[in-house]
Amino acid sequence: MNPPRSKEEIRRAMIVRREALDLSERRAMSEAIAARLGAMALFEEARAIGLYRAVRGEVETDLLIERCFREGRKVAVPVVRRDERRLLFSWISRETRSAAGPFGIPEPAPEDVEPADVASLDLLVMPGVAFTEDGSRLGYGGGYYDRLLREAARRPVTVLLAFEMQGVPELPRGDHDVKVDWIVTETRTLNTGESVNG
Repeated sequence: MNPPRSKEEIRRAMIVRREALDLSERRAMSEAIAARLGAMALFEEARAIGLYRAVRGEVETDLLIERCFREGRKVAVPVVRRDERRLLFSWISRETRSAAGPFGIPEPAPEDVEPADVASLDLLVMPGVAFTEDGSRLGYGGGYYDRLLREAARRPVTVLLAFEMQGVPELPRGDHDVKVDWIVTETRTLNTGESVNG
């Protein structure tokens, strides 16, 4: 019997697998995921949504961001404060200028940052490297989203977007890890039963 793999081993292996996806295949699966999330009542009813900007082969979110703009929803994206090991969110519009953040992730240019309180979001859409069906999520290891959600005055409903191939049977779990409420892949939608907001 093989010993359980560490988070770092799982992370490295999954990033390699994800980045090996053909660009057209990744785009098609991202579109399927966006359509699946977009058809959910929790998305339809949300007026303020936190959405990440995709990098390193993550599920693409540009279609979701554009749909939100088109339908008059408020959109906030992550802003990394690396020196503080903290993740903030900033409201954006089509006019918001972008700049590369500390990890190469597009963020609002410093002069365009408009702080958004996470507690004011109806829905927070998150990336991940791997997931389990019970809502455990493996990120890049910085704990930014876990810290953000633990410290929020009110936790929005959380949704992880991932490709089905990113699912694993189990993940090593730490005391500070926060599970997500929903997982959406190109083939299914999982309610993990974690939601604290109905």
